Amino acid sequence: MSKQRWIGWVLIAVAAAAAWGQAQKRTRTAEVSADDMVFKWDTNQFEFSGNCVLEVSGPNQATITAPRMSLQLTADGRAIKFLKATGPLRTTVVTAPDSQGFKRRIVATASKYATYVEVDQVVEMVGDAQADMITLPEKPDSPKAHFAGDMLRLSLKSGELSAKRVRIRVEGELGVPAPKQGEQ
Repeated sequence: MSKQRWIGWVLIAVAAAAAWGQAQKRTRTAEVSADDMVFKWDTNQFEFSGNCVLEVSGPNQATITAPRMSLQLTADGRAIKFLKATGPLRTTVVTAPDSQGFKRRIVATASKYATYVEVDQVVEMVGDAQADMITLPEKPDSPKAHFAGDMLRLSLKSGELSAKRVRIRVEGELGVPAPKQGEQ
């Protein structure tokens, strides 16, 4: 296959990867980098290995790094059907503003793997999963939460984080009133 065709397929994969983690709108940009890539055109599947990084920007912004990633496109090649990143891995997500206008930064790690299913817009991280969440913009008195468990599940569509066998630590300055709606 010619170099131009490979570049074309990579651009298709990058465009499809743009769907990663976007709860309400399609993403505008995405980029995948890795040491090696194999594309299986009969299954619309990409296999990335070595220093894999997926970066997405849009209503939600996300970065995931892992030693290996497998990405499957829909039959028409226009969107991600499924993504699996094999760990140890790290994910950073900055959410779209919630109903009160607040964004959250979630930095998560897992030792085994993470999956993303576009139809549900759900990220699941498995194996000593940990996540730190902070409300943005970050201030000295910003509330912080630390989650640790066997599995963490982040629904970008519903704005929920759930866990299995979990430990939670919440930190916040005592005596500080909660911000009023619209205050950031």
